[in-house]
Amino acid sequence: MSKSLGSQGKTLKPVPLIGLVDKSSDSLNFLQDIQYDLEIFVKSLDVQRPEFMMPMLYAYRTAIAGLYIQGLLPKEDYDLADTLHHNMLFQIAHLLSNKDQVYFQEKSLDYAIDFIQTYCDSFEKRTASLFVVAAKKGICLHEALFYALINEVGNEEACHNLCHIVVKPKFCMIFFNSGIWDHDNDDLEATIIKVNNFYNSLF
Repeated sequence: MSKSLGSQGKTLKPVPLIGLVDKSSDSLNFLQDIQYDLEIFVKSLDVQRPEFMMPMLYAYRTAIAGLYIQGLLPKEDYDLADTLHHNMLFQIAHLLSNKDQVYFQEKSLDYAIDFIQTYCDSFEKRTASLFVVAAKKGICLHEALFYALINEVGNEEACHNLCHIVVKPKFCMIFFNSGIWDHDNDDLEATIIKVNNFYNSLF
């Protein structure tokens, strides 16, 4: 994502991703589909304009956070997505007044959520926020569930396989939306206990 950045100064307004980004991927994991489709979209650009890059980066960071939480991507991938997001925030800060920045960012996030909901209509803005907070803190539900179950399962490979089966997007969404996870205070140890209780309530 290193191509030139265009701008329109004070006329800058975010652009909806729906109708702009082609949905070409159709796997069993909608977060992987979002990652793939957005990466293809960015590669097709000659100029990375803030109008669509900011909504795109909100959606992309959310997807990468969710994939990290599932244990499908390393923390470094989330950190890179977060850095790209904040770099765009910094560039936009030089183009808009403080008031206009607030509107631009709020609308960009709205457009990102609208886009994500074309893949999963039950996905909420609050879920996106919690995915990002968890990823920033290094909380991976796959890892937490693994530590919760390893003594019972015994075999590490079998335990990882079980976690991959269980920790899907829907599992993560329901866990975070339930309100049982304290995004301010829960570390990995607390998350292990809570995800174990959540798992036992389902299975």
